[in-house]
Amino acid sequence: MRRGLAIVVAVVILGGVVFGVNWYLGRRAVASNEEGVITLEVGKTAEISLASNPSTGYSWVAKFDASLVELADQRYVDPGTGALGAAGTEVFVFKGLKKGKTTVVLEYKRSWETQVADSKQVVLDIR
Repeated sequence: MRRGLAIVVAVVILGGVVFGVNWYLGRRAVASNEEGVITLEVGKTAEISLASNPSTGYSWVAKFDASLVELADQRYVDPGTGALGAAGTEVFVFKGLKKGKTTVVLEYKRSWETQVADSKQVVLDIR
């Protein structure tokens, strides 16, 4: 009986934490290493995170419709492993400016080369 009650309490607490984190983040949409559609509201942000290893000379470059979204932030997050050459995460934060849909094309390449090593597309649906 006690074990069943403990499980119910744990599930309720976990549900509350998940709800609380989602509420805290507001309407911030997050995508990670996947292509797809992200819905966000005008004035809110969407975060796209992609594996990246700038020590190889590669980085992600974003192409998008600047009339619908703005690049509010772009940063590299170190993996924190201390290992030389370890891949981290490149984060793009887009802010919705007005209603519409735009495709963000992300290309993983070296700045001095024309060849693209990888490409992702994410549709931002601004409402």
